[in-house]
Amino acid sequence: PAETLASAARLVVPALADWAVLHLWNGEQLQFACAAHKDPAKEEQLRHFHATFEPLVHGPRGLFAQVVNTIAPVLVAQSAHQHPVEGVDGQPIEDELRGLEVASCVGVPLLLGKRLVGTLFLHRGAGAPYDARDLTLAQELAFRLALALDHARLYQEAHAAVRSRDNVMAIVSHDLRNPLNAIALNLSLLTRPWAGSREGGDRRKGRGQLESIKRSVQRVGRMVEDLLAASTIQAGHFSVRARAECHEVLLADLVQALEPMAAEQGITLEAAFPSSLPPVLCDRDRVLQVFGNLCGNALHVTPRGGFIRVSARLDEGPSTPLGMNGCVCFRVSDTGPGMTAS
Repeated sequence: PAETLASAARLVVPALADWAVLHLWNGEQLQFACAAHKDPAKEEQLRHFHATFEPLVHGPRGLFAQVVNTIAPVLVAQSAHQHPVEGVDGQPIEDELRGLEVASCVGVPLLLGKRLVGTLFLHRGAGAPYDARDLTLAQELAFRLALALDHARLYQEAHAAVRSRDNVMAIVSHDLRNPLNAIALNLSLLTRPWAGSREGGDRRKGRGQLESIKRSVQRVGRMVEDLLAASTIQAGHFSVRARAECHEVLLADLVQALEPMAAEQGITLEAAFPSSLPPVLCDRDRVLQVFGNLCGNALHVTPRGGFIRVSARLDEGPSTPLGMNGCVCFRVSDTGPGMTAS
């Protein structure tokens, strides 16, 4: 939109006006958007003036107010005032606008249907005054400019939607790695020739690995749902299914899912927490997604022979929705190189 307005201002100066000013309507008031003048030095003077005196420009006696209130064009063929556009008197204003005398001006609203989106003012300091034909031309220009602004807005929104989609794709693609790696390693362990030939502990361990695979597949399914719901996320809706969860079960699921990867890299993965912790109100899949990312990053930086510890503690604080005081704080630490404070 800003580039569209600047292009429009350049289009009319100096062909149709000595200088032009464009404002946008924000729903409550006009806001200065851009200005163009045939003299670059005076163009800077215009920008400085609007930055300094913008609230005064829209006084009730001014032409801006007339255009906004009537949603109709105005034509000042021959001005009896030095600066009719600002509609205020006072030496400071006149000093700021010295050299920007107005002999004639045209002001037209920028409309989309009946909705005001801005204003365009064209000014001549000398020469032939504006007439009815100039007013018709200015109105046609304003109509096309309003359409161009709408197209620019839609173009901007389309690019934002693409960026949002790409961000969601990147996040989900990253988050899919951990559960998929867990599935692959657990399946590798289960498909070894000796995996099903032993009794007792090995069989129980195999069942545990199958349960870990099942949970990982469920998390992958949830992420795929997020991927399919990218448009919903872009609209600001993000589903969280919160319920009371046991911290011990959460951490056990995490350790069981990532332990094969840690063992493969010669890293010890452990969970440490007091037995007296209360349940936590959370979305199980979302929290495991966060833990999986943190531990997955730790696996990348921790050297062979190191360890990763997931711990939890109770932090005192205000009463929670579950009726407990405080919250459970989870922490992931590792023996990797770490990062500097800067």
